[in-house]
Amino acid sequence: MDSLHDTIVRQLLEQNPEAQHEVDYLVRLAQKNYCDGIIEEPRLYYDSLPINQAGLETRGDPDVFINGEAFPVRLTHLVMAARVLDQNGAVIDERFVQRVGLRLTFHDQNYMNRLFTPLPLWADVPIAAGDLVGRSVAAWRFGRPPILSARDTLQVTVALERVPAGNATRDVTVSFTGIGLLSKRPYFFSATVTLANAVATVLDTARFRPDGTEPVALTDMTVHCSALSTANDPNGDVREVRVQVRQVGNGTNATWFQGPITINPLPQAPAQLVGLRSGRSIVHKFPGDGLIWEPGEGITMAMQQLDPAITSGNIDVCIGLAGYLSVT
Repeated sequence: MDSLHDTIVRQLLEQNPEAQHEVDYLVRLAQKNYCDGIIEEPRLYYDSLPINQAGLETRGDPDVFINGEAFPVRLTHLVMAARVLDQNGAVIDERFVQRVGLRLTFHDQNYMNRLFTPLPLWADVPIAAGDLVGRSVAAWRFGRPPILSARDTLQVTVALERVPAGNATRDVTVSFTGIGLLSKRPYFFSATVTLANAVATVLDTARFRPDGTEPVALTDMTVHCSALSTANDPNGDVREVRVQVRQVGNGTNATWFQGPITINPLPQAPAQLVGLRSGRSIVHKFPGDGLIWEPGEGITMAMQQLDPAITSGNIDVCIGLAGYLSVT
């Protein structure tokens, strides 16, 4: 009888032949016995950094980029994007991220180096979506599919970054695709909510529950934010929404996305950071199999305005480290 991972791998290949590199990745990890757990859940550690316009270094919240859980985390991607609003409430021109540099420090080693590397140079994953939807969606293909058991559900919380002007509203949709572990049939879970304010709203949990006959391996997540209901332009903007996910039932029952909770709390992740597969962020894949965070380990994030002589306005850059937690 196939193991759970063998079943997931076989079904991933049947659904998507391009997933062969993910299968090879699973095989290598199994051979090394690194970070291979009985329960695996996506993780995204995120923060929002207001860039100092005088060229001074800005550091992220030290309590965010640290493994505060009891099990190892494998980090596979780094993702960055401009917030929709700066610290003064003005709309940010996201192109200004080209004037910002980043440096990571892990175990006293700098990555990429001790100098601040411009954000565009970190982009090594093509994530461009079609022109028709590129600005309004963010999608993530999970490297290790989490298992939604037959009686589990997902608690998905969304919130707008700002209150829509006038009496306008925005429709926010979050969806997941997956594969039934017994029937091998595809599953699609989706829910939509209409938001008129910036209050956090939980989507209908019944929409994210399997029919009770079999567990489902979730392979993809997609977030969509519509245009204003009063606008003539139909293009939405995924930067206008934040999102949070928690599996209720089996698993760790912890939030998948973990951000600052003390200094400038941000309980939901900016949705553009979910765009590891398609969206409008800068995505960097760590070499090889990524890096492993043991409990208590962390990374120091630092950003800097590279050309203080050029006025770029007040830029807020959201940044995230994505991977998965393994309960061993």
